[in-house]
Amino acid sequence: LRKPGIKHVATIVHGAGIGALDPQGCAQAIAEGFLLGEYRFMKHKSGNEERDEIANLSVVENDASKVEAVTAAVARRPLLAEATNQTRD
Repeated sequence: LRKPGIKHVATIVHGAGIGALDPQGCAQAIAEGFLLGEYRFMKHKSGNEERDEIANLSVVENDASKVEAVTAAVARRPLLAEATNQTRD
């Protein structure tokens, strides 16, 4: 996803269907993994380094009854991932 020019990413809630995993847990893991994977330590880097950032991550759930739970899980994700990235700094 770090390829130049990629701005928008979409993914399904892996494992929440046939895998019978909790949709909230899957969605939260996707969001956290995305933030953790996007992290780069840039404190000692020059401002000239190219750094394309993804503007939008869409988590897609086909089952309408699970959308509210998935949305809530994705909204919770910054706490753990941002704390981890802050610790990395």
